[in-house]
Amino acid sequence: MQTGSSPSTHDGGNDSGRLSRRRGEHVVRLIRASCWNLISTVAAQGSTFAANVIIARLSGKDAFGEYAALYSNFALVAAVAHLALGYTTTRYVSELRATDRERLSRVVTLCAIASVASALIGTIIVLATATCVAGRVYGAPGLADVLRMGSPFVFFSVVSGFLSGLLAGLERWRSLAISSTIGAIAQILTCIFGTLWWGIDGAVAALGIGALLRTSFVGIGALRAMRAEGISLEISGIRAERVILARFALPAAAAGFVSMPVSFAINAMLVRSADGFVQMASLAATMGIRQLAMFVPVVVNNVGLPALNRVRANRAEYRLVHRHNIWCIVSSAVGCALVVGLLGRTLLALFGQNFTYDTVTLWILLASVVPESLGIGVYQHVQARDRMWESLFFINVPRELVYLGVSIALIPSYGSQGVAMAYGVASLLGVALTLAVASIKPQLVVPV
Repeated sequence: MQTGSSPSTHDGGNDSGRLSRRRGEHVVRLIRASCWNLISTVAAQGSTFAANVIIARLSGKDAFGEYAALYSNFALVAAVAHLALGYTTTRYVSELRATDRERLSRVVTLCAIASVASALIGTIIVLATATCVAGRVYGAPGLADVLRMGSPFVFFSVVSGFLSGLLAGLERWRSLAISSTIGAIAQILTCIFGTLWWGIDGAVAALGIGALLRTSFVGIGALRAMRAEGISLEISGIRAERVILARFALPAAAAGFVSMPVSFAINAMLVRSADGFVQMASLAATMGIRQLAMFVPVVVNNVGLPALNRVRANRAEYRLVHRHNIWCIVSSAVGCALVVGLLGRTLLALFGQNFTYDTVTLWILLASVVPESLGIGVYQHVQARDRMWESLFFINVPRELVYLGVSIALIPSYGSQGVAMAYGVASLLGVALTLAVASIKPQLVVPV
């Protein structure tokens, strides 16, 4: 009898010990990878923030508002054209690299072809709609040529997103950090020279040149990683992998089709309101500073998601990793939001003295950092379970419709502050809906 009960106790102790060791290993891996990914995230988003500061200081608030409006158009098309291929690549590469190397090559090939094709389509759309967007949306027909000038930014942003997703899926965080840093330096330098020589036209042209340089550096890192992992592009058999696009990439891209046009419409309404370009400049500056508060949460999420996919086959370890990811994301969000808020006036002054009066807008936006970060952490579970269609219809669409509706109601009276309040309301709704979708018992259960 004693020998029959002893192994059970002993096995339970071993299981507990294994989980404890796994927890420690995950913490160490997460910290190391987060440090490298922090560098790449700071380089990518920090270069955008630095470019905005440089352009605002060199050109003034009105001209910066024009630039911000143009950039929002490029960001809209790039996000839609991206078709979530970066996330899709990360999702499946991180899982298949340990389970099916042959299928891994086919998936990488499929995503590469799809990203290049989509990037070309996005660039053509910018060129074809420049006159309509400049005249009818912004009420400034003279901006049409500037829009065309910035169209290469869309192409290289889409391709760079795929390459970054590949490096993330392979967990090559060091390579991604180095290539992103070099690309960010190149982007800032081109921004300075372009703005000094040609004003806003030069700043927009610098967007495309900077994106080209960054894509080149990230591409070199991706090729080296593929060679080290023994991954080759495999054309034969990729038709069988199209289900990935239908099950994951398409609904994730559809979320972009919903959210980015909503943001674009809100920006257009803000531009056409009283002191429109000044209000747009205020929103762009405060949104940019808000992204500083999201640096670390985004970094932890980027690192934690591949780790979660890697352990999908072990239910206990999966739950452990996911809980730890959520805790790290939310705790870092609280700390970052407080620090950025305390430094808010100083950060706004970087854009110019006229921006220091936008602290109320900034604090409203910072209040949404914590609920949005919680939603990001919980959403890892939705992604890992391939519940992308549910997330589209029950998270993205309701959240964006609320964001648009509240913005329409508040912009006439509150301007950029109204948009900030609408964003906060939408963030609270988003995390509530994400928790609801994640708690629903899935049809496709995580494998055990």
